[in-house]
Amino acid sequence: MRLVSITLSFTLVLFLLSFVLPLSAQLTTSGGETLVNTTTANSQQNPSVAMDIQGRYVIAWESLAEDGDEYGIYAKVYDAANSVSVSDFLVNATTSDAQRFPEVAIDTAGNFVVVWQSLNQDGDEWGIYFRKYTVSGTSSISETRVNVTTSGSQRQPQVAMQSSGDFVIVWESDTNIYARMYTASGVTKTSEFVVNTTTLGSQIFPSVAVEADDGNFLITWQSLNQDGDGYGIYAQKYDASGATVGSEFRVNTETSQHQLMPNAAIDDLGETVITWASYLQDGSEYGIYAQFYDSSGTARGSEFRVNTTTSSSQHYVDVSATDNGTFIFSWTSFDQDGNYSGVYSAIYDKEQAVVLAENLVNTNTTDYQQFSSVSSNQSSVGSAMVVWQDGLLTGTSANEGDDFGVYSQAYTTNLPFPISWLEFQAHRVSTEAVRLQWSTASESENAGFEVEISENGQVFEKIGFVEGKGNSTSLQGYTFEYFQQNAAFYRLKQVDFDGAFSYSPIRFVQGGENRPLFTLFPNPTSGEVTLDMGNFTGAAHLRMWDAHGKQLTEAFESPTQLNLRINQILPKLPLGIYHIQVSGGGQTLSTPLLKE
Repeated sequence: MRLVSITLSFTLVLFLLSFVLPLSAQLTTSGGETLVNTTTANSQQNPSVAMDIQGRYVIAWESLAEDGDEYGIYAKVYDAANSVSVSDFLVNATTSDAQRFPEVAIDTAGNFVVVWQSLNQDGDEWGIYFRKYTVSGTSSISETRVNVTTSGSQRQPQVAMQSSGDFVIVWESDTNIYARMYTASGVTKTSEFVVNTTTLGSQIFPSVAVEADDGNFLITWQSLNQDGDGYGIYAQKYDASGATVGSEFRVNTETSQHQLMPNAAIDDLGETVITWASYLQDGSEYGIYAQFYDSSGTARGSEFRVNTTTSSSQHYVDVSATDNGTFIFSWTSFDQDGNYSGVYSAIYDKEQAVVLAENLVNTNTTDYQQFSSVSSNQSSVGSAMVVWQDGLLTGTSANEGDDFGVYSQAYTTNLPFPISWLEFQAHRVSTEAVRLQWSTASESENAGFEVEISENGQVFEKIGFVEGKGNSTSLQGYTFEYFQQNAAFYRLKQVDFDGAFSYSPIRFVQGGENRPLFTLFPNPTSGEVTLDMGNFTGAAHLRMWDAHGKQLTEAFESPTQLNLRINQILPKLPLGIYHIQVSGGGQTLSTPLLKE
């Protein structure tokens, strides 16, 4: 296949933020994977981690027989340099029977809450308890029961915490989801209340996320048969007082089979993501899917698949908000790391662009690595922590030495990020050629861009390289052309001088004989432009914006009329950059247009 490459650099002015692709990031390990639990006898498992804005973090887990009777809850506190500041300590005061499935949340001062379920302590099966600590590991609120209703079982607790220290605890009780709100001093702001509006069937596995400063929060769960087929994912928003905002809503678009075990995260701007495992949607057992929402609760785009590898099963997903509108996911993948299961992570921005591609977290691949928890600090310090359980339920673990153990891997995100993307587009310019165009607002240590192609959107190969500007604070534009008649997927791999890399969003271009050709030329222009829509003759949708996001025109007209409309507007506009989007017949042209 013959390759034609054209690299074009031109200085642009910044255009509307609604078309800006978020910042790219690096994620590098900070030290190797580390054994968390000091006691290794029997099993230590089901870990949870929470990190404050300074990078300090707490890890909690359950340990078999260490407190003298079945499982007990233990925790450990670390400083921002990943050094132990408080060694392993027992959280639960009541040690009879089992205390299991801990979850931890932390505020900006490093105070933290641990919540768990305890067997027979409230008089009838499982009940929900919490305890609060200062950053030094001193208990500030003693062991406290959360659930008012004690009949039957209350299980699967989750907790989220505001910057101020106020917190929300959710759990499942007799196939319904309950919640309760507390002040930082442990005073109840509400009694327990039912979250789900629909009570038919089974509502289980809740998750809660809170907006750190404002205190608005969201609860999500799985509901049986409500979406018409198996379990589906539902959610309800609340304001800081605990009043509902709108009604409960379905999250998953795909409703066939099961969608299970949701988790949610909210960043400091109110941007939200809900993620879950969906059965058979990616073609092979479970896969990880997610849906983003803006601060008003409006869905951003459609649900999307998080995992790149689809063979076997990927599930048990967790998610945490990082800085600059990005979110880090971690999950368990079976048969991918070569032996049973491994823990993988990826970073996406709120526009679903891959900021860091799927990568293996655990170094040791012998036995099972699973049930991960992830937390990150939303600051320019750029830290993240992934914890998981490693080993075998019975027998000698190859890593820890006895049954399951808890391991952690620290990361830094190397902020500020090396590339600020503005746009990446791919479109067909003839039946034989595809043109890729992208631009950046700034570059730092940018070696360049590897251009990649894929037939299926999963396995990519390099087809070319475009040199970057290294370090730049002005806007830069790039173009790459490739001879390709067949339909294909395209992406860019941005590479730093030190070898670190990140990916652009993936773009799809139809085959040359299948679609009309939508192009706009010349670009840049000093006068008129030609909108060429090939053999398309129907009504198309045109929208045009200025650099501040003001819409200049919108119309549904024939290609000829749309071309005339653009050229009537252009002479009246000052020099600068504008954005044009034309859609029709299943094809969309979305491009910046520079008037110079």
